[in-house]
Amino acid sequence: MLTSAGIGSGLDINQLVNDLVNAEAEPKTALLDKKEATITAKISAYGLLKSALSELKSSLSTLAESNTYNTRSATSSDKSIFTATADSTAVFGNYNIEVSQLAEAHKLSSTGFTDSATVVGTGSLTLSVGSNSFTLTIDDSNKTLAGIRDAINNASDNTGVTATIINVDDGASGTESRLVLTSNDTGSNNNITVTAVNGGEGDLQQLVYDPLPGSGTTNLVERNPAQDAIVLIDNQTVTSNSNILSNAIDGISISLLDADPGTSYTLDVNLNTSSITKAVNNLIENYNSYNETIFSITGYDETGSGALIGDALARSANNQIRQQLTFTVSSISGDFNSLASIGITTNKDGSLSLDSSKLEDAIKNDITSVTNLFTADDGIAKRLDNTLNEYVKSNGIVDSKTQSLNDSIDDLTEQREQLAIRLEAFQTRLFDQFIAMDVLIAQLKETGNYLTNALANLPKPNSISK
Repeated sequence: MLTSAGIGSGLDINQLVNDLVNAEAEPKTALLDKKEATITAKISAYGLLKSALSELKSSLSTLAESNTYNTRSATSSDKSIFTATADSTAVFGNYNIEVSQLAEAHKLSSTGFTDSATVVGTGSLTLSVGSNSFTLTIDDSNKTLAGIRDAINNASDNTGVTATIINVDDGASGTESRLVLTSNDTGSNNNITVTAVNGGEGDLQQLVYDPLPGSGTTNLVERNPAQDAIVLIDNQTVTSNSNILSNAIDGISISLLDADPGTSYTLDVNLNTSSITKAVNNLIENYNSYNETIFSITGYDETGSGALIGDALARSANNQIRQQLTFTVSSISGDFNSLASIGITTNKDGSLSLDSSKLEDAIKNDITSVTNLFTADDGIAKRLDNTLNEYVKSNGIVDSKTQSLNDSIDDLTEQREQLAIRLEAFQTRLFDQFIAMDVLIAQLKETGNYLTNALANLPKPNSISK
């Protein structure tokens, strides 16, 4: 009885069966590998296509927004004196601006104390900013100069005063500490006043500042008066408690930085073309990136062909996009009714180029037509956006195609599993056949050996007795 494959025949049955199974598997596996590689390459290419289409679509949102074409620029002739911004309601024009006076915050300081730990007194302090006030209780916990500073700053009902301590020369080769009170807001209506009621220790009256006409007490020194900004706009006086003029000219906010009485500067308000050119350049940049992508996945060059060469979906998307870019907007009666008319042209390689001077000329001469070219219901931005949306939206055209390819990958996985099952059965069948052959050969050898021995033991003819 045989105990190892090949003993009877002398053949390496294991190797022989493996070689036959591999020979059966290789072409079928290679075919499945090729199909999978092709499908995987297409899935990757569709991913690149969707990404490029999405980027192109993102550049359309600004172009389709009417505010892109309504922005204004406000330019100061000297930005060290004032700067300005303008919204879409600002009227184009030029203004003469003279900054006579900046708005200032009221600032007071005390006389000198030995240091911040010096006891000032106990009792109560009432601080007012304009018509609003708050009162502090000053006791043993906060009766020092530093304690009063902290009590002011930490008061929950503080109406707009910040307290600090500065250490300055005392005039005798030493230093002294002073309490400084500053209004948080500028303007003449934000004057600080301080009144005090003394308690049992010290003298809080040192911090009183209540300059009433005739009988006022001013134990604090006014370091900076509260004042409004004064500006002449086209020789007309404007006052403001802030250095930001938001209502002096409709749609324009002016930030005052320095005063220069007697000198007039200019403020120019014009259409801000940079927002339009930026949006147009963004469209061109994203389209050219898309154009490179579509060629890489559908074109052919010396390095080979793209994964989607001849693909109907990619070809359809590209044709529709090109048609939209060459579309003439029928709702525009003026000359600027196409991309070519404002300086956007197509190169031989399919990319776009911009003639900036032609775009600037179109904006200058007919901003309405340029606006409608992109924003009208039949405008290029909205039409192209609708086209692209069908391809890139969730479960859109590209997603559906990608899902179909993923299903094909799943089908190939099933085919591989079925092939493995068939090859296992084929291997078993071969082993059975070769084992049977091996047994038969062994039996035949055993029979042959028996016959050979039997024949060898037969009497020779000349040895037979007569």
